[in-house]
Amino acid sequence: MSGFGMASTQRLGWAIGRLGRAIGHPAIWIRMLGERLYQGDDARARRHGWRVEVCHGGLSRVYRDPRFDSLTACPSCQGSGTSQRDRECGHCSGAGRISARAPGPGEPPWRPAGPG
Repeated sequence: MSGFGMASTQRLGWAIGRLGRAIGHPAIWIRMLGERLYQGDDARARRHGWRVEVCHGGLSRVYRDPRFDSLTACPSCQGSGTSQRDRECGHCSGAGRISARAPGPGEPPWRPAGPG
């Protein structure tokens, strides 16, 4: 182990630290740019109670309304949207899905999206 003493280990640690800082800065700048670009959309989504997922190092977002988690296939038409006589299902209004829970306070009622 001659030639690889404490000084060499310190220099190696110093070099790795500098490399990490140099690589880390662009990622921080990119994330800050994304936060600035999407701040209005993020605030609007949060006001509506949506979840905001930051992706691709901060350069994209996924917005999700948690009410979608409460949707389930309509038991009357098994999710097809039509009855046995090829008419619009009366239970789900032809959407093929229903909400498994009632709207919470301040939430608009969930209306199934009909065809068209």
